[in-house]
Amino acid sequence: MCAVHRGVLGNSRPGGSAITLVVGAVGLLTFAGFGTGWIVLLLRTGPGLVVDDAGFDDRSSGAAVGRVPWADVMSVSRRSICGTALVVVNVREPEAYLARLGLLTRLAATANLRWLGSPVILASVPLKTDFTSLSRLLSEGFERYHLRGAET
Repeated sequence: MCAVHRGVLGNSRPGGSAITLVVGAVGLLTFAGFGTGWIVLLLRTGPGLVVDDAGFDDRSSGAAVGRVPWADVMSVSRRSICGTALVVVNVREPEAYLARLGLLTRLAATANLRWLGSPVILASVPLKTDFTSLSRLLSEGFERYHLRGAET
C-alpha cells in the first residue's frame, strides 16, 4: 500500500526531494532567526525609548533605528495599521537610517518606509505604555526642540 501511495504522489524516493530539503532549511533558518531576535528583545534590559533635548534613542523593537536627533525630524504623526496605533517620525534622510542597520532590521525598516513613509516607527505596546503618552512625548519633544531653535 505504501508503494502505491508514494507512486501516486510522484515521490518514490524514501528521503524526500531536494526541494523539500531546501524549503525545510529556509523555514528553519527563518524561524530560528526571528525566534532569536524575539528572545533578545525580551531579555533586553534598560529602557526601549529615551527622549532628551537633543533627540531620542529608539530600542523598542526589532526594526528600531537607534539614535534620532531632533534636527533630522521633519514631523511626528499618528497612523493606525490593522488596529495598531503607531507614531510615525518622518526624518530628513531615511536612507541614511536604513544604511546603518543590520540586514534583517534594514528589511523591516525598508518595509516601514514603503508602507508608512518613514523607517522610524514606534508602537506603544513594546514600550509598555499607552499610545497617547507615547505620541505626546515625541510630539512635545519635537515641538520643544523647534521652539528653542526659533528663539535663538
